[in-house]
Amino acid sequence: MKTVHWKRANWLATRFVFDLEQQAVGHLLFPSSWNFDAVYTDRDTQLRFAQRSFWTGDVSITQQGEPIGTIRFGVLGGQSLTLVTGERFRLSTGFWQQAASWQKENGETVIRYEHAALGSRGKGIVCSPDALPPALETLLLSSGVYVRQLTQKRTAVMVAIVIPLIAGANRH
Repeated sequence: MKTVHWKRANWLATRFVFDLEQQAVGHLLFPSSWNFDAVYTDRDTQLRFAQRSFWTGDVSITQQGEPIGTIRFGVLGGQSLTLVTGERFRLSTGFWQQAASWQKENGETVIRYEHAALGSRGKGIVCSPDALPPALETLLLSSGVYVRQLTQKRTAVMVAIVIPLIAGANRH
């Protein structure tokens, strides 16, 4: 079993660092605060995550300009990853979202995330089996942290929109 540590590298949650045995092995960067696009890079890989449009929650994942998969966000919060090969994964999360895992369609856990609790939610670990192909491991490792951050950003945006609406409605 391989354990990779990830942590938020700045308080704006736009840059994340992945460490293996105290050596940085990858970075996830959200270059703009105005959209949900991100780039994961490591020594061998560069993955781009891009929301397809404002109206859809789907995110395209490309490598060297070629599509490799799509992350779909369900209406009730479920996320799934479909690769261009047809392979599918579902992100399963616990109630408090301290633990999550990418699972195959048959329910088998492929990679597991454990997030820190409350005060230190800007870090966690990812556990993956040693036999996982490196390209799939990189994709699942980065996409799980990406989905977590995207979900938190979307929640913050929704709260920022809904609270003024409720406050304005209560004045009348």
